[in-house]
Amino acid sequence: MIDVKGISRFVIIGDTKAVDSGVENNFRRQIGEDVVYENMRLSVKTSKRLLSAGGGQTTTITAYVTHGDNNWPAQGVDVGFFAGEDDKDRNYQLSATAAVTDANGMATSTYTTLAQDDNKQIYIHVNANNNDDWIDRRTYIIASNEASLVEGRLTNPFTGIPYPGANVSFFNMDNQHYVMFEETSDEDGNYFIAVMPGRYLICSK
Repeated sequence: MIDVKGISRFVIIGDTKAVDSGVENNFRRQIGEDVVYENMRLSVKTSKRLLSAGGGQTTTITAYVTHGDNNWPAQGVDVGFFAGEDDKDRNYQLSATAAVTDANGMATSTYTTLAQDDNKQIYIHVNANNNDDWIDRRTYIIASNEASLVEGRLTNPFTGIPYPGANVSFFNMDNQHYVMFEETSDEDGNYFIAVMPGRYLICSK
């Protein structure tokens, strides 16, 4: 259980051990006009996950697409950005919903908050296309003057290998409210989630 009382930063799972994920192919091939990357990966970074309330705040979402055992940049990959709150569409608050990775394997979009976003979990869903094989990741932001940032790392307890793209669930013991943050851990198993004050049980799968 974790007790979140104010604006602060919590680390609930710590592990800095480097993990060797094994040998992978450094290979890409041409199909028609499209380049297909082997062992392609997608990670998503957010410039700010916790923003001030009131609207007019911006955060930049950056998709990093790499491939091969050296994590080489994957150029020319189609990337989609989608924003929402529960079942409410927030795509119109994104600067771009589609982009193509540059020579550094990067594509970006900026989300601008409105007052209606205050104290609500906004998800940003990002996917990357590799010959119609889509990789999906999510990141979450919240505009609040009361929330706190919780971060952790998910690894196999026996091998130390990280769990990318894991679902992390928060159960608020005060109001019995349950929230699942889908596909939120990155390639190293790290997750960063801002939540409102409360006592939480946290689990992942």
